[in-house]
Amino acid sequence: MSESLIADFKFSEAPLHAEQDQHKHNVYQMFYIVEGSMSCEIAGERIACAAPCLVFLGNYEPHIIRSTSERYVRYVLSLNPYQANRLIQPKALQSVFSFHPVGFSHVLDVSPIASSVRMRMEELYREWSLPRENQLPEGEALLLSSLLYQIRQFSPTHFTIKAFGAADIIVSSVRKELECNFSRRLDLDELASRHHVSRYYLTHCFKRVTGYSLKEYLMLCRISFACERLGDSTRTVGDIAEETGFHDMSNFARTFKKIVGMTPSEFRKITRQG
Repeated sequence: MSESLIADFKFSEAPLHAEQDQHKHNVYQMFYIVEGSMSCEIAGERIACAAPCLVFLGNYEPHIIRSTSERYVRYVLSLNPYQANRLIQPKALQSVFSFHPVGFSHVLDVSPIASSVRMRMEELYREWSLPRENQLPEGEALLLSSLLYQIRQFSPTHFTIKAFGAADIIVSSVRKELECNFSRRLDLDELASRHHVSRYYLTHCFKRVTGYSLKEYLMLCRISFACERLGDSTRTVGDIAEETGFHDMSNFARTFKKIVGMTPSEFRKITRQG
C-alpha cells in the first residue's frame, strides 16, 4: 500500500445507476454526502443516508452502496489505515474509523455544521490535488485531524471507546495485530494468552463484534495485501503468496479466488489494463 495518508479522494456529482456488489477494502473511508441521498448496507444492515451527512467505514467492513436520488453529490475519502494510525492526532480521533463495535452508528447527520464540514473537506481535497512538491509537509494529516476534531466536538460519541466494554477493546487490539502481522501463523492460544482471556472467549467476541472468525479476518488481511502487491510490483505470484503468509501456492490461489472472484493472474492482468 502507498506510504501516503490518503489512498484516494473523489468528488462526484454522477449518480450510481446500479446497486454495487457487496465489497470491502483495506482502507478507512469517509463519505460526505453534500446533496441527495443514498442507501448504505453495512454488515447486513441497510441505512438511509440523506444530505448533509457523513458515513464512516472501517477497513474490511462489507458494504453495498446505491444512490436513491437523481442528484447525488459526494466526497469519498479513502485512507491508508497504517498511515492514518500513525499520523492522525490526537489518537482518539482514529477511533471513528478503527473502532466499530456492535451498535456503532456509521451515519452522522451534520446539518448544524454542514457549511463548515464542506469548507474543511474542500480544503483537504485541494491540498491532496496539489502536486507532491507543492504540498505542505504532513498538510493532509493536519487538515484531516482538524476536520475530525470539529466532528468530534459536534458528536463525541462517535469517537468514544471508553463507553464500550472490555471485549470490544480487546477485539480492536487483536484486529490491529492481525492487520500488521498477517504473514505470521495464527496461534489462537498465544493470541488469547497475550490478552489474558480464554481461546473460546476471544473467538466468540471477535465473531460477535466483527462478523468474521479470526481466520477469516486474517485471510482478508492477507488477500488485501496480495492485491496491492499484484497491482504495484513485478514480483511473481509465488513470491507474493509467500510474502503474504501462504506457503502453499494452490491454497493461495484457491483463497484468493474465493475472496476476490478471480485468480491472482487474472487480477494482475485486469489491474494493469486499467
